[in-house]
Amino acid sequence: MKKYRAMTIISTAVAGTLALSAVIALADYTTPTPSVSVSPSPSQKPNVETRKGNQDEIKNQQDRKKRDDELKKQKKKEEEQKKKDQEDKRKEELGKYWLKVVERLGKLLKNEEGLVKRIEDRLDKVEKQGRNVADLRKKLVDAKKMIADTQQALKDSVAKVDDIIKNNTPKEAFRKIHDLQKEFLDKIKAIHLALVEIITAISHLGRTTTSPSPSATPTPSPSPSA
Repeated sequence: MKKYRAMTIISTAVAGTLALSAVIALADYTTPTPSVSVSPSPSQKPNVETRKGNQDEIKNQQDRKKRDDELKKQKKKEEEQKKKDQEDKRKEELGKYWLKVVERLGKLLKNEEGLVKRIEDRLDKVEKQGRNVADLRKKLVDAKKMIADTQQALKDSVAKVDDIIKNNTPKEAFRKIHDLQKEFLDKIKAIHLALVEIITAISHLGRTTTSPSPSATPTPSPSPSA
């Protein structure tokens, strides 16, 4: 009897142990294993402040470049305006200069007209003395026409010079104005030489009276500074 009871106790203990093992196994199977989160190391964390700082620096650089470009454009514009103002002033000076040239050349032509009048008076006297002055009178008419043509060209030159100044740089305009001035001086010199030849011819007619003295050769007007 004691042996039977001992066997029962052992069987019961074994059964209990097996039941407990089954419960533990089931619990292990059904209970989820908690996940373990791995935090990134400090070196792996995104540095928000650094990125923001870089973006600000890039923006500042862009703003500085924009300001520099605007300043350069403004400076270039001011330089161009300054250059234009200087050119306009130089052109205005050239226009004023030419008006003075026209005045001086006009006086030279007036002097030649005065010489023509004296020559005409002398020819009249010589002709009264029985001299043949027909050829000399013809030459004088040609000289008078040269004077009239030059006077008209001188008047027209004002508009011509205005056009030259308007359509050329100051340097180019100066050169063309200088050339035009030389053309007029050459014409006046040619007129003066023609009149001197007539005076010389009158003196060769054997007159005893004094021939009208030719005026001095016109002196070129000073050229404008380049």
